[in-house]
Amino acid sequence: MAEEGGEVALFVVGRWGLPAYAPFDNDSIFQGAHAHPSHLGRLVHYCLCLGVIPVFAPPREQGFQNNIESFNALWQTKVWHRRQHRDAAQLRTRSTAFLDAHHAKHVLRFDAAPRRAPFPAAVSHRPLGCLVILLRRADARGSVKIGRRSFRLPSGYAHRLVRCEWRIALARLTVFALHRSAPAHQPQILQRSLRLSITPWFSAPR
Repeated sequence: MAEEGGEVALFVVGRWGLPAYAPFDNDSIFQGAHAHPSHLGRLVHYCLCLGVIPVFAPPREQGFQNNIESFNALWQTKVWHRRQHRDAAQLRTRSTAFLDAHHAKHVLRFDAAPRRAPFPAAVSHRPLGCLVILLRRADARGSVKIGRRSFRLPSGYAHRLVRCEWRIALARLTVFALHRSAPAHQPQILQRSLRLSITPWFSAPR
């Protein structure tokens, strides 16, 4: 399912255009194998080569993923589990029919959303973007974990949600505080060096 579902997902992106951000959970298909926590997967590199910013939801917090999880469950019910598919082409055809119906039902909401950039005819092998955002919640000691490293935040941030921005070219991690009462107030509270590896999207699977 992962291979065929991934192919369909890329077709959907090509059809509807490129968003500014792509929300990810912390599944190994995005973040890389659990044995290599300082490594990001092909889909992250693919987004960067399209100029789309990957945004990782906080681990083990479902609230940030409810919309996409709800849509995934609907797609699986209406498309994946409803019939047997002889190949990816037939799955794509049936998925297209479902997406057409879903779009028609929600067309007013989609039309009000920000306009998306067109999908390029050829995807670059080199990243057009250099930013990955990871939302994290600090633990009881006020630390957040990125890859194999743990970063201690200033006092007062235990159990608080923060936004971590990893700049690839600079190998730099910058952490910003998030405030529910003042969403626009996001002061920088930490900056450290950080190196993560990424599998190129065009490399052959092992």
